Amino acid sequence: MRVLVLLTVLPCLLGAQLLGQEPIAVELSRGICRTIQNTQECARAIEAQQLRQSADRARRQDGVLQLRLSSGRWLSVSNDTTSEWPSWFEYLGYLKSIDHFVLWQQHPEGNSIRLVNGRNGKAVSVDDMPIVSPDRRRFLTASLDLESGFNPNRLVVWRLTADTILQEAAFGADDWGADSVVWFSPTAFRFSRVSQSQNGSLHVISQDTVRFSHGTWSLRR
Repeated sequence: MRVLVLLTVLPCLLGAQLLGQEPIAVELSRGICRTIQNTQECARAIEAQQLRQSADRARRQDGVLQLRLSSGRWLSVSNDTTSEWPSWFEYLGYLKSIDHFVLWQQHPEGNSIRLVNGRNGKAVSVDDMPIVSPDRRRFLTASLDLESGFNPNRLVVWRLTADTILQEAAFGADDWGADSVVWFSPTAFRFSRVSQSQNGSLHVISQDTVRFSHGTWSLRR
């Protein structure tokens, strides 16, 4: 009888703490996408590999992406093709450090990242892949698109709560973006401020630091 009880409880314990599956970034001409020049096609190629290796965390059922929450319940994520600004979703992985599934969100022009809470299924769209703080209480997103302008040039600080994700601060402008973003403490990070030259190449303007002090994030050049 004790053996039967243990066998019954074990799947529940495994479902309560999903194993991590590091998300793969959509990068054209690199890795899985070394021969691909379209972001949506790249995301689909990544999903094909990640679904095979997801350990039953994610699947496609009748063409619909499904994610298995920690409770064991499957959450369906349908493409939004009828709204004014449609979205198509592809599975990039599961980020254990913040307990969220990471999805590619393709738009008619541009793209974003959809984060889905691994416990309750709540979803938030952010500009780019999360860069998680050392204490895992926050993450950054750094979107850089000085050439086409389909995506914002924006650096955003997000705070994780028990149930959702909240935006704490945002920095950016039309003529510069953030690159090489790195946390060096739970409340401070640095990045390279880059701009676009007349020939289209990017160059670094400055190395900037952002710190959290007295309830406010402040940028220092």
